[in-house]
Amino acid sequence: MDADGQSWKGRQRLAHGAAASAVILLAAVWVWPGVAKLLPVCPIRVYLGVLCPGCGATHALLMLLHGHLRDAARFNALFVLLLPVALWFAGECYRRAVSMRKFEWPKIPAAAVYSLLAAGFVFGLLRNVA
Repeated sequence: MDADGQSWKGRQRLAHGAAASAVILLAAVWVWPGVAKLLPVCPIRVYLGVLCPGCGATHALLMLLHGHLRDAARFNALFVLLLPVALWFAGECYRRAVSMRKFEWPKIPAAAVYSLLAAGFVFGLLRNVA
């Protein structure tokens, strides 16, 4: 047992189940054309009337799943640019969960975190000014 009380095999099963669930969910979203009607509305946009840095990310993901890169970038360019980084991080966490006896989160440099926060802030400002 690990320090958190979870066995390595149990963590492996959990990681495999989470990955399979994500693939099934993405496949269902890709196949079902009416899913865009069920997407949630951003509360910041509703109550404050401005676009947050995340507004349009779900629609951008739908467009990417259907192979429409230009439309995805129109919905949320920051999401499209950062998606490969997020996928790498998810893949690295998955690899660590199934291969290491003791799971450790990947170390992210503080400069990278601050850069991402600054990019989100600037993107949020620019998309509301333009």
